[in-house]
Amino acid sequence: MFNCAERDPIYNLKPYDYMTCNPHTLIGGSTGCGKSVMIDVIMYALLTDRERGASPLFYLIDPKRVSLVKYRGIYGVKRYGCEYSESKDILEEVIRQMEYRYKIMQQRGEVLINAVDVYVVIDELADLLTMPQSRKEIKPLIQRIAQLGRAARIHLIAATQCPARKIIPAELTLNFTEKVALKCDTAIESRQLIGVSGAEQINQYGIAYLRTKGKLHKIEVPMIPDDEIQRAVEHLKQNAHLRIV
Repeated sequence: MFNCAERDPIYNLKPYDYMTCNPHTLIGGSTGCGKSVMIDVIMYALLTDRERGASPLFYLIDPKRVSLVKYRGIYGVKRYGCEYSESKDILEEVIRQMEYRYKIMQQRGEVLINAVDVYVVIDELADLLTMPQSRKEIKPLIQRIAQLGRAARIHLIAATQCPARKIIPAELTLNFTEKVALKCDTAIESRQLIGVSGAEQINQYGIAYLRTKGKLHKIEVPMIPDDEIQRAVEHLKQNAHLRIV
């Protein structure tokens, strides 16, 4: 069987270059491998990139309660939730916005809408899907966004330490166009994320495997210290009036 550890040398891509320009991204790996740090890098890039035009909007779902809470109060962060009911309400609000955008496209006869990008960021997806009633209420909402979000410029970025099919079903993961495997605990988890083994052999930090457009790449992942991230977040909060609108 093909093993991703046998790939060519590192493919130099900045995480935000591929994750912010594609519909949906699933980031997986073991505890402490850098999933939350990768999300921090992506969010900071989106929040500070003036070349994108209008600032993106963020809907943050944080079952762990500690990973995304620091972003509350930043311009563009529309909602933050960690409780089950809050998460459900956020996803339903995003779907209403998505359906409204499709209605506008239908009226105008367009296949893509010219609107501000919306990012739904979930850290940790497996925790969200194992909550009570999640299979009945939460999974269909995420599935609908994953299936229809692209044309409406609505994107999913989710991280998980448990990519097992019994938790995150295949019909959901198939809609994530980009899949990133950081250090995994087992070869099975590597295959569940990117289709091949090998992510269980990589270093704990700094390297990952990206599955995109049917191809597999070994990539470098920047690791930013927590205090650097916090300083950047505080700067964004204090300078919200400078953001592009």
